[in-house]
Amino acid sequence: MLSKLLLLLPLVVLVALVALARRHPMVAWLTLAGLVIAAGDWTNPGALMNVGGLAIYPQDATAIVLLVAVFTTPGVLKRAEPADLALWGMVAALVLISLVRGFSEFGAATAGNEVRAIVQLAAATLWVWTRMPLPQFSRELRRWCWVTALGLTVVVSIHIWHRGLGNVDELILVNGDEVTSRPLVATQALILGLIGLALLVRETRFTLRLVAVGFLTLCALCQQRSVWAALILAVASLALLAPKLRARLFGLGLLTGLVVLVLYSAGTLDPLIHKFELAYHSRGTFVDRQLAWRTLVGQQNQMGSTTVLLGQPFGSGYVRREPNGTIEYFAPHNYYVSLYLRIGLIGVTAFVLAMGRGVWRNLKSRQAVGVAWAVGLMTFCYAYNIQLYVAPLLAVAIGVTLAPSAGDQESTPPQPDDVRSGVVAVP
Repeated sequence: MLSKLLLLLPLVVLVALVALARRHPMVAWLTLAGLVIAAGDWTNPGALMNVGGLAIYPQDATAIVLLVAVFTTPGVLKRAEPADLALWGMVAALVLISLVRGFSEFGAATAGNEVRAIVQLAAATLWVWTRMPLPQFSRELRRWCWVTALGLTVVVSIHIWHRGLGNVDELILVNGDEVTSRPLVATQALILGLIGLALLVRETRFTLRLVAVGFLTLCALCQQRSVWAALILAVASLALLAPKLRARLFGLGLLTGLVVLVLYSAGTLDPLIHKFELAYHSRGTFVDRQLAWRTLVGQQNQMGSTTVLLGQPFGSGYVRREPNGTIEYFAPHNYYVSLYLRIGLIGVTAFVLAMGRGVWRNLKSRQAVGVAWAVGLMTFCYAYNIQLYVAPLLAVAIGVTLAPSAGDQESTPPQPDDVRSGVVAVP
């Protein structure tokens, strides 16, 4: 009898957590923020339970709770536009097909381990969509931005205090896993930078904008070159599309240049400049990653047209031989390549079209933050795989509206970013 009751315990906990997420959504927002803040140090969380040989980790549990919370909400998808349902439905169907094939060929544990990151991201993004009556920038989202950015600031400060700024090609052991010695891992740095950019656009108080500039500065100090590229293109999109914000960015650039010039003249920046030069000129990692992309894509292209269009089943792995003869197994650092390998050319095309549709929708609704986040994420996807942590950014970037326009009791009045930044709308 006791053993049967223990088997029901996970179900009882799930129901309780789903009820908590629906009744007090800020708890879920804080959970998402906590996962981002802990991402670089909590590299090897213990499994909560094991189902059919598949380990369930805290990130998986979070995704399950959010997904159940979404689909126990009546009429959750009724506001989605047909084009969005078609594109994302195609991606979801191809993921499901690849997963079923993976279960059949490799077993639940192997296939499930490869698909978990996609399911986590999809579940969290879907939940965020149902909470935000886009294109509004809700108070819940604003709170998540501030909690996450301030938490990452604490992490940066602690890491710099203990190990300095680190180096581009230097790895250290954290909980038995090798991670970068830089203050933040790439995904954390991206989130901090894009949040800083958003707060610079959205906040009206000078002191809060100044703090946002501080977030951007800390992001730059993390020496993540892919993040630099993503932020540069995000800022460029704002400068092109937001005439009023252009003046603000010009003033910020002028002030930053003046401060840098004074510090450079005093010799204060010499150690930092050396690190930035090393980060800029180091090409070994990028060359290795490009080789991995070409090798994996070439291998799949030789498997026939069906595999090219639909991808290989989850669980197939990423085995390839390097030029020096070593065999590598890790996933490619490129989200487009990762999607191509598992859901094929059809799936990755649908994903890119959906992201492009998000840029167009944010332009049409004059949301500067949505445009910047979309451009930043699409750039970052070229060098890294995106995960659960970026779900709030992805939801805004895509701009799909699932929440009723008056359903968010805590949202700010519907005020497009162009009121503050003058973003040019698409007619």
